[in-house]
Amino acid sequence: HCIFTIMVEGRRTGSDSVTRSKLNLVDLAGSERVHRTSSSGQTLTEAKYINTSLFYLEMVIVALHEKGKRGKEKTHVPYRNSMMTSVLRDSLGGNCELMFDTRYL
Repeated sequence: HCIFTIMVEGRRTGSDSVTRSKLNLVDLAGSERVHRTSSSGQTLTEAKYINTSLFYLEMVIVALHEKGKRGKEKTHVPYRNSMMTSVLRDSLGGNCELMFDTRYL
């Protein structure tokens, strides 16, 4: 996976207030079908890490969906299960807008 983070800060002339924005561009590696590709060694290890991190991202998205359905009820969102979900924590939940663009290249 690859994450590019762009931080933007704006201030109006003569104003003390500052507006900050953060844009994360994330390139997710595709899930690997290990038994179909007959992967082994380093390739197999990398495929396992890719599949695990995608699974953890799915867990976070499902938990956020459940939290949204139930309102303010306490729902655990497992951000700390992976480095990727920890880095993207403020972009996945809270005061943010999220857009997924899925394309196969």
